[in-house]
Amino acid sequence: MKHLTMMMALGLWLVVAAGCSSADRVSNANSSHLPPKAGTGYKHGAKLIVQYLAAKDETAIYQQGFSIQPDVMVNNASKGKHAFDINNTATFKGKALTAAPYGCSLTFIHSIPSKSSWRFPNKSKIAFVADGERVGIEKYQQMDLDKDSPTDKEFYESMITEMKCENYSKIAKAKSVEFQIGNGKFKLSDENILAFQDFTNYITPK
Repeated sequence: MKHLTMMMALGLWLVVAAGCSSADRVSNANSSHLPPKAGTGYKHGAKLIVQYLAAKDETAIYQQGFSIQPDVMVNNASKGKHAFDINNTATFKGKALTAAPYGCSLTFIHSIPSKSSWRFPNKSKIAFVADGERVGIEKYQQMDLDKDSPTDKEFYESMITEMKCENYSKIAKAKSVEFQIGNGKFKLSDENILAFQDFTNYITPK
């Protein structure tokens, strides 16, 4: 799983996201345990890395290690708890964020014990529902089931999306968030929403 996650992280840095619109401010997240400008911090179950890339005069923000195990529902029937790793990325010019980032991406890495378990349907559409408002998300790439090694006990698949920055704000402000991937639906916990709020604060111009 670590090898796959590292490969996905590298791929995410290379994603050229659809233009990010200006994000709304999210004011009620305490960032005392997150890096102020550059470095690594941990909060709400997620690792957040802020790195200035001098060669490109860009700052990259990457939130990783955000693991969830929600109940997946298909046609109102439970498919049991499923494991997902969530990664968020954004990039902006220079060292200081003065405008909304021009690259934002959300990735789901899904692990299952067998091919008979629920999985992302082919050509899945993806959306989220925040406090009753449904918002579609642009899919960048869907990667089919695979294993890091033939001896691995689990299969992995991934869904890479291009996120608009204002959609991060909608998730961060919501009291209830449900993701819909193909025919599957699952909800975020309060702690999960706080992790999205942390990331949103970092991509919101002050």
